[in-house]
Amino acid sequence: MSKRPGRPSILDRFAAYFSTVDVRIAAGVGGAASLITAALIALLARDLGGVAWAFLGLGAILIMVAAAAGYRSIRSAVMTRQGFYGFNTTAMILLFLAIASIVIFVGERNNTRFDVTAGREFSLSKQTSKILKELDTEVQAVAFLTPTDINQLIVRSRILDLLVEYEEASGKFSWRVVDPDIEPEEARRLGINPDTEPATVVFVSEGNLQQVETLIFTPEGRFVPNRNLEQDFSQGILSVTHTRQKVVRFLTRHGERDPSNLSEGTGYGLANEGLEGDNYRVLLLDLAGAGEVPADTAVLIVAGPERDLLEEEVQPLEDYLRGGGRALFLLDPETPESFRKIIRTWGVELGEGTIVDLGSAVQTNPRAPLVRRSGYNFLAPNLFSPITQPITDVSFYERATAISPIDPVPADDLNLPNIFYSSPTLQVTPLAVTTPLISWLETDPEENRIGADETVGPLAIGVSIEATAPFGETPATPRVSTQLVVFGDSDFASNRFVSSFANQDMFLNSVNWLADDFDLISVRPKLTTPRLLIVTQGTWNFIRWSSLLILPIAVAFVGGFAWWRRR
Repeated sequence: MSKRPGRPSILDRFAAYFSTVDVRIAAGVGGAASLITAALIALLARDLGGVAWAFLGLGAILIMVAAAAGYRSIRSAVMTRQGFYGFNTTAMILLFLAIASIVIFVGERNNTRFDVTAGREFSLSKQTSKILKELDTEVQAVAFLTPTDINQLIVRSRILDLLVEYEEASGKFSWRVVDPDIEPEEARRLGINPDTEPATVVFVSEGNLQQVETLIFTPEGRFVPNRNLEQDFSQGILSVTHTRQKVVRFLTRHGERDPSNLSEGTGYGLANEGLEGDNYRVLLLDLAGAGEVPADTAVLIVAGPERDLLEEEVQPLEDYLRGGGRALFLLDPETPESFRKIIRTWGVELGEGTIVDLGSAVQTNPRAPLVRRSGYNFLAPNLFSPITQPITDVSFYERATAISPIDPVPADDLNLPNIFYSSPTLQVTPLAVTTPLISWLETDPEENRIGADETVGPLAIGVSIEATAPFGETPATPRVSTQLVVFGDSDFASNRFVSSFANQDMFLNSVNWLADDFDLISVRPKLTTPRLLIVTQGTWNFIRWSSLLILPIAVAFVGGFAWWRRR
């Protein structure tokens, strides 16, 4: 009995109806053109998203029509061995493109960026990130940039990159660019003179304005880029949002280091810039004139005093510390007695002499101890102070003296002589410690030879102090907490040395800890340094010709050999 042929399927009937070559070609070409148009609109005119979707839908419909019209041809071609492999390859390519499209689509809407530079050159500082995360009002930055101004070309990309980073970090921050030549009314409204204030960025929030100059006019009559652009942008945001900055004051009048001095190696200008970069307001304090330490002082810094406190200054300073003050003492072997007496009140004393460290020092100078990561911990391995926890680099201290507790832990207890003290009301914790046994406190200014009466290491170059009462006293009612950081060296934070190794981090982290800004304690990005590959002419010729000729020829040879084998 013969088998009756089955009824043709819907696709067969549709293909028979539209199986003309003209329909297949027209639908295929039209569908491809629609898809390409949708892709171009999506890439070049994102604001026309609806039109792109319309072309995408039209293209998909036309492609399906072309496939249905050529259904018989496609089926017969696929049924062959070569057709099956071709169909399989096409399907794999389309699947790969679909996965790639999904990844790109999801990635565009879930943007994550990584800064892999050694100095984190393209990342916002922790301090700026904190300000942006804590924004509770809308802030807009208006950048007045003239495309034809040659002077502005050197800062334009930096301004725009920084504004993009700010916008990425906070949903309450936005920015726009205004050409003052095209929109002079906007410049006048925000108080900008494009001729004398080129490339100015204005921060606006709830009617408050703050201008930030990105080009600084020098006495030589030329414009130079603002080297503190991120810091000034962040301070502009603080200004328009009326966010109060913490105040750090430098004690003055006693020969202390000058925080405004950037030109000399002994100055503290770079340290001052670091504090401002952490968004502190830095002021000087003349205690004799003020009569007291102002109540808004977050941290008082005493940096390398050379003369004694005046009689009328002693009591105000003691009152500040007893009232829960926070102070950073950067002292030297020649520190006057009045300052030594102040820190003795809080359980530590300054050594008489200079530390010599034969186990770890800078080059051939044993009087410049170099403290490694192992010298930052105390009590137990991997147990660090919050100040030194993130620091992995070394720090060094030229002509430093030791800081030792008045009543240290016994030598047979914890094996930490002269560097640790703890009681219910006062705790002294070492921050930077010299090499045990082969370091000592040298009293001879010339010889580096240990004597029988000289104190042998480990010696603490810096300590932190937490106290509810001065040493040997009972706490007052109500209890207050006093915090001090004392270093036996002031050179390490000077312009000459502050940028070396971890010196800046040690200084700024100490201030952060004293100001209770624990989330700011970090390792700061170092200055950008050029990374150059220096080669001989012969090496350069090899690199050039191997890239231009050898590699392409090798790839072509392999491809030709594979073709010949398969032929």
